[in-house]
Amino acid sequence: MKNPRIILPPGSSGNPPSCPASARQRRVLLVKLDRIGDYLLFRNTLLSLRNSAAYRNTRLTILGNAVWRDFALAFDANLADEWLWLENASTLFGTSLENLLPPSIRRKRIANRQRPIRETIRNLRFDEIISARLYRDRLLDDFLVDLAPILIGPAAPAPLPGDRAYTRLLPAPAPQYPDLDACQIPVPERFVFHRNCAFVSALTGEPCSPPLALALPPEETNGGRASRLGGRASRLGGRDSQNGGRDSQNGCRASRLGGRDSRLVILCPAASHWCRRPRRAVWLQLARWFLRHTTATVAFAGGRDAMRPFARPLARLHSPRIQNWISSVSLPELARRMQDADLVIANDSAPAHLAALAGAHTVSIVNGYSGRFDFWPYPDGRLRVAIPPQTIRKDLSRFLPVALLRQWLAIRSVTAGQILSAAGDWADALKKAPFDALAQAVSTPASRPTQTTAPANPLPTYPRPGEPPPPRAKPGQCRILVASSEKAPWYESIQDIDEHARRQPYTLGAIMRHLYYTHGWNVAWAGRRTTQSIPRLGQTIAAFQPDIIYTYGAFTALNPLLCRLLPGAAGAAARAATVVHGWDDAYGDIWGDRLGWLGRILMNVMERLIVTRSDHVVTLSRFLQARGRSWKIEPTYIPNGADPIELLPPPEQTFHLEGALKIVYTGDQANWKRTADVCKAMQRLPPEIKLYLTGRHYPYLDRYASPNCRFLGFVSKEQQFDIMRQADAFVCTADQDCNAKLQEYLRWKKPYIGFDGRANLIFQNGRNALLTDDYAPLLKALLQTPSLSGMIANHAETDIPILSWAEIASLFDRLFRSLHTP
Repeated sequence: MKNPRIILPPGSSGNPPSCPASARQRRVLLVKLDRIGDYLLFRNTLLSLRNSAAYRNTRLTILGNAVWRDFALAFDANLADEWLWLENASTLFGTSLENLLPPSIRRKRIANRQRPIRETIRNLRFDEIISARLYRDRLLDDFLVDLAPILIGPAAPAPLPGDRAYTRLLPAPAPQYPDLDACQIPVPERFVFHRNCAFVSALTGEPCSPPLALALPPEETNGGRASRLGGRASRLGGRDSQNGGRDSQNGCRASRLGGRDSRLVILCPAASHWCRRPRRAVWLQLARWFLRHTTATVAFAGGRDAMRPFARPLARLHSPRIQNWISSVSLPELARRMQDADLVIANDSAPAHLAALAGAHTVSIVNGYSGRFDFWPYPDGRLRVAIPPQTIRKDLSRFLPVALLRQWLAIRSVTAGQILSAAGDWADALKKAPFDALAQAVSTPASRPTQTTAPANPLPTYPRPGEPPPPRAKPGQCRILVASSEKAPWYESIQDIDEHARRQPYTLGAIMRHLYYTHGWNVAWAGRRTTQSIPRLGQTIAAFQPDIIYTYGAFTALNPLLCRLLPGAAGAAARAATVVHGWDDAYGDIWGDRLGWLGRILMNVMERLIVTRSDHVVTLSRFLQARGRSWKIEPTYIPNGADPIELLPPPEQTFHLEGALKIVYTGDQANWKRTADVCKAMQRLPPEIKLYLTGRHYPYLDRYASPNCRFLGFVSKEQQFDIMRQADAFVCTADQDCNAKLQEYLRWKKPYIGFDGRANLIFQNGRNALLTDDYAPLLKALLQTPSLSGMIANHAETDIPILSWAEIASLFDRLFRSLHTP
């Protein structure tokens, strides 16, 4: 366990002042070690404290919790002469594991951690210490005893053993929680904010009635020295604040992320306590509702630990309007973005208070027991609550474990419908206008470019709503079962070929659609739910009677071969079919990056078994083709395809790329893709060279990012076409020769920049591509020599043919018919 420590301000050593107390300014220390939400409800009373006659001429120091340091320095820097920060404040007063120890051992361990911090505060020689925590506990009282001649704190409703440590105890109204049926008529003394006001009024002897509002931006209210301090503190708080600013410039604000629509909804599922967290499915249902019924951008915000369960579900939503701000947006930046939000939904924790203070329409989810109602209300109706029904329990203080269990059950019973009902007219105002669909239908044909000449290989276009599908070729006896490791629920529940092509328009979906309509093949889909079970897969094979079983993905590729061992009709149908494996990647390399050396060894063995046991193998990689030959297998090479630019939907002009040389990277940015190499190279390049990255952003890239890197996040295909149209060159950092983006890049007739590795199997470095392992000198040369770009692009156009998906499907049809013997 890391011991807590005090972070002293610059220039302070913790040594006692040299002048006597009678000749120096009176020094006051205000201790506020609570979490973020408690500070947000207390911060507005600091201005009344600072301007009061009793403390106007004192040197005020605030000892705060480091978790809200960036926020306080950004917005409240002028409220104190200096700030001290306590790291790991929770460990200073004990952890959950230490609560299981005997009291004597627990207090001794905590006292050992408190000793160096107490000595630092004592050496600073404060004349007065104010404890601003309304909920006192014995450990805090023991920590503050004998640190200053005067110790002031709030009085508890009943005498406490720590009362003897205080010189003066100020009366604070006891919490009187309202009945939930009548909670819409608040009584001021019942809530923490009003109790803080009463405490400061008793401390200063003057009325305290501050407004509930954030000071945004800090320069508007802090002024002078405080503005400079706030600016310096923002830089000190430092990397996160700048990162948030960079994200804002790169499209993280609603006006940029939402494209034509600037509406923004922020969902904050994080919680500071386990009994305040609704089910994960509730938040995902809310996100889907806003995606379906509104045009708003939906952003998820929260800390890394609390938001870890949402990483994979958010990636599966596959929407450019879903933004993941997890651990990438600092607290001050989140407050600024909440000012622009149309709606914020959060559980009863810090984000709810932050949104309400920022003036956003806020829905807070409370767990239904009266103890949680001490943190609201806010004025002018900016905060509403969603309460799980029939979860009210009274007089639970005598049964604490039962109370915690009921709190947890209460918050788990809330539904997305109840939350939207609490939002009411706020959610209704975000809904799409009835004429949006009509306006889009009228404007879309006019925005499509006119095609003067027919393409050489026309593709069957997707049917528009209300139109019949293109005529299908005469169906024969040929059947293909696609047995994939895909685990998306829609993959096998939807058997419609057009729907698969819409969801996978540039890969397997497009190939199978052309095989269905143009070549007369019957196609069925089986995802992981079916393929991972050999009996279930055998039943599917027996029912469909496929001629070709096309396996895709390594996880279940061997199972169709194992089905041949089944008895009866299932085994006979599996033995009659030809198993063709689509070898799309080096499985050992990918699993080795995810699981380490053990995953690499296991998947290398699995890869060889799949390739050598299948009846035939199709690969889109020259490297994998050579590997198969080393195993005495001859894979058929069929590359990826790319539809001609003339047949693409019109680009959506949302982003404007800047810079004299605009480099674009699209797709996955995982560690094994080596994306960090080009990000590190951008740090050494002049600012007129810009790198734009689209796709899921990985936090590990933040350490290498620079102002030259712009992370655009998930974008739609139409937006990506516009980004590619504006690019001067494309970069692919993965050590691959089969990346799907290769053909996508080359069709735009721009220079291709890649990693100097397996790409040499299809490119000639210096003629039709630029391959390197150090991108900085190459990009600088590309900027200084404009003719180099044209030469590389022209040679690539003549040397490397780009086939359409219709032509790729024709190659598959020829292969499948040669393997199929009726």
